[in-house]
Amino acid sequence: MNLLHFKNRLKQLVLWISQGKYHLLSSAAFIITVFYLTGILKFYPNAVAIVMTLAGLLIILTQQILDATKFGSHKPNTFTSWIKSFPSGKPVSLSVNGMGGSIDFGKARVTVSIAADSTIERKVDFLLSQVAALDSAIAKLDDRVDSINLSLNKTEKKLQASLDTLSTSLNSIIASHIVGSYDLNLFGINIAICGTVIQFFCS
Repeated sequence: MNLLHFKNRLKQLVLWISQGKYHLLSSAAFIITVFYLTGILKFYPNAVAIVMTLAGLLIILTQQILDATKFGSHKPNTFTSWIKSFPSGKPVSLSVNGMGGSIDFGKARVTVSIAADSTIERKVDFLLSQVAALDSAIAKLDDRVDSINLSLNKTEKKLQASLDTLSTSLNSIIASHIVGSYDLNLFGINIAICGTVIQFFCS
């Protein structure tokens, strides 16, 4: 039982060290820098400084390239894409795609002619019929507007749901990449700083 417990503890310790390997390397770089600054180490300080600085910059550059590769669909302005965008001299044609539509609400024709010798009652009935026709046309128009508003609301909800899903997925991808390589980026920055300090004070 004690042996099994020891193995489990050892496995946990190895995993913990493995997860913090870049932090341990950063700590080692800081200790080496202190040794050079205090004169404990005097072994080719310029060469060590150059190696540390170049290694740090190379790590950062590698991560930048990986970022550009992983998020290529967003067209990052990499050196290769910049070269490919060299103007060829050909005319650039821009097209604007718009969405047009027409809604036919119907046409109501109102006959405004009536015999001049019609009685007052006929004229009143005629005007009332025209008002009723206009009311009917307005009611149909209101119904069509309500139908369009309902359709737009449904479309808006669908688009919002799709946007929320896309945002969640994108945040997950970015977080998994950036947070996952945080310690490596930090290690690259740390050793680049250490190399610069050694180069400046020990050269």
